[in-house]
Amino acid sequence: MRSVQGIFENGQLILKDPITRQGTYKVIVTFLDERFDEAQIDLAVSMFEQGTISLGRAAEMAEMDRWSFQDLLADRGVQRSIEIDDVKASDTAINAFLTGYDDHR
Repeated sequence: MRSVQGIFENGQLILKDPITRQGTYKVIVTFLDERFDEAQIDLAVSMFEQGTISLGRAAEMAEMDRWSFQDLLADRGVQRSIEIDDVKASDTAINAFLTGYDDHR
């Protein structure tokens, strides 16, 4: 059994991911009300707060772009933290880029 998300709009079912199976299969379509969207967003926020998933994955789960999700987090008072290892890795990457940039001037 496989689940595929999508939306039903203007009489058409639009799937989020393509289906690559060949042949004939029975399907069940379940229409979810608007409250599901809010519950999905709440779950994404909660999982992000607990550190279970990344910001990008949480935004994807909430079906929002990253910037809109960051705004939502701010509106809900959710603090973002950056792990020291992430800061060090970012500094290393930036320094490597700037060094390479200076070498090519």
